[in-house]
Amino acid sequence: MPIKRVLTAAVLIPLVYALVQYGSPFYFFLFITASAAVGLYEFYRMFKNGGYHPQSFVGILAGVLVVTGFYIGAGAKGGLTCVFSPDVMVAVAFVVALLFRLFSERDTNGAMVDVALTFTGVVYVAWLSAYIVLLRSWNEGGVDGRDLVFLLCLVTWATDSGAYYVGSKFGRHKLYPKISPKKSIEGAVGGLAFSVGMAVACKYWFYHELSMQDAVMLGAIMGIIGQMGDLAESMIKRSARVKDSGGLFPGHGGMLDRVDSMLLNAPALYYYTKVALAAKIGG
Repeated sequence: MPIKRVLTAAVLIPLVYALVQYGSPFYFFLFITASAAVGLYEFYRMFKNGGYHPQSFVGILAGVLVVTGFYIGAGAKGGLTCVFSPDVMVAVAFVVALLFRLFSERDTNGAMVDVALTFTGVVYVAWLSAYIVLLRSWNEGGVDGRDLVFLLCLVTWATDSGAYYVGSKFGRHKLYPKISPKKSIEGAVGGLAFSVGMAVACKYWFYHELSMQDAVMLGAIMGIIGQMGDLAESMIKRSARVKDSGGLFPGHGGMLDRVDSMLLNAPALYYYTKVALAAKIGG
């Protein structure tokens, strides 16, 4: 593994651990909001380099609004819950993108392509990132939000690592060459096995409230969805004709290159936890 990749991970992992373990949900929200803004900047820059014209400023502003709405909505009561619901905030983001394009000085050729790209960035980066904020803010059923964030990170990283190492050593059959020629079926199976193993390890390590059945199920679900998230970002990069989303992290690429799997895993973990908790209470 390249030394830059190792050194970058050695710096980032302790910082993320300290922020989650010792920082308040508010500081974590600020971190995720800043990360989403960087991810949106990368998303729009990729497509601008490909000859498109997304509204970067509007998209980043709308993305910050969406993540902020999720954070406020997580602790809101009564009417505020409706005002800052995910549906409302995403709808507001779309209207903002549409109106800014309507009154811009650019001609109408390709106007809806611009709006679609702007709004897609908000949903793909900001809306999905906001679920990480919801996980950290979790305070139901005796479950600590920090445990959920650690589970998300560790299982996602285990999936990526397992797919990389197993695929590098044993990969023979292409998984999806049209999108990612280097990924193999063997690597995907390895990533899934690592994901399940890490979820079970998390149960014994720190997330003792998690049942064995839920650990295995979560590991399998996140192992599959996480790898689909990786492929989805590869598709986005190919459509924008770039190799990496950016160069923010030496040896790792850009922000989106690091969180592509996590973006899809966060809502999966959030809703699985809700369903599992509801079933437990109902039982």
